[in-house]
Amino acid sequence: MIAIVSCDSTPTISLSPSEADGNNESIIEQRDIVYLVEYEYRINDSVVQAFTISESDSTNIYLYEIGLISSLPGYTKTIVHRFTTLSNYYDYAETKNVPAEAYDIITDSLAYLAELYNLDSIVAADEEVPEWWEELEASLYDNIIPRGAISQLNDDWRAVCKNQHSDESTQIFSFPVIGMPVLGLLGWRNRVSSFTPLLLGGVDKVFQRSFYRRRLATFWNWGFTTTDFCGPLARINNNSNSWWSAGI
Repeated sequence: MIAIVSCDSTPTISLSPSEADGNNESIIEQRDIVYLVEYEYRINDSVVQAFTISESDSTNIYLYEIGLISSLPGYTKTIVHRFTTLSNYYDYAETKNVPAEAYDIITDSLAYLAELYNLDSIVAADEEVPEWWEELEASLYDNIIPRGAISQLNDDWRAVCKNQHSDESTQIFSFPVIGMPVLGLLGWRNRVSSFTPLLLGGVDKVFQRSFYRRRLATFWNWGFTTTDFCGPLARINNNSNSWWSAGI
């Protein structure tokens, strides 16, 4: 979803109509300006009317393409993809020249190793990610595919989502060069409500558990466009504990 943020520190923003009922449009009102987002839904790259996404769905692969050009004047488009198999997802990514399988090799390998070495217990005892793990992540990036994107996580900083209200203590966290396997160590567990890629564009993968386990969604996005977790993205809102990004 794309919207322009006012420089005013206390903008008046509301969201309508309700997106929970599967409507394909959302309207973000900021003072006297209206921004419109068109949602297009696809299952295995076939356009459908709409679908709901269960918060507990760990079977399908969800991809969001953000900031696309809409045929409707004044709109931007977000495509909400559901892929029922990894092969469907990888086939689609190949048509877009996105190395999705290579990215998954990195995060899947790290998730496997986290289970193998019981990283949850190590982090709980030491309250930090071991240095050898950080070196391992960097090595995987270098040996499989360079990682060149950095994203900024936002803590409810615009509060545009329905039933989501800012506490006027907005905070922002920007990633270092390597991944962020345990958001809880930074006080960011189940707290992210939107994000902003800081370079030209790329891929962001959001996970419900630490060390890149239980992927919630993947984003393909243009840089410097903020994506808010509401409407068909609501299952991600305040529900992430690790994050990985790559791209241009």
